[in-house]
Amino acid sequence: MSTAAKAMKTSSEVPMQAPSREIWDAKYRLKDRHGQPVDQDVAATFERVARALAAVEGEKADEWLPKFRWALKWCYSRWANSL
Repeated sequence: MSTAAKAMKTSSEVPMQAPSREIWDAKYRLKDRHGQPVDQDVAATFERVARALAAVEGEKADEWLPKFRWALKWCYSRWANSL
């Protein structure tokens, strides 16, 4: 199993703790103008951010999208494993 695969497996086993969830909800979770959540979970936030980052790459957006997804998930797994 690759290092990336191990990291993803481990990060999915670590539940988000209440303070982390509150920070995500307050600072990073997209909400509409009525304050209702658009991002249903952290994975939806990662997908939204990865798509926005990839869009800047123009014609190479499809090439960069999986790389940005991986980077966001990898960073999260590193952070989750440090708790």
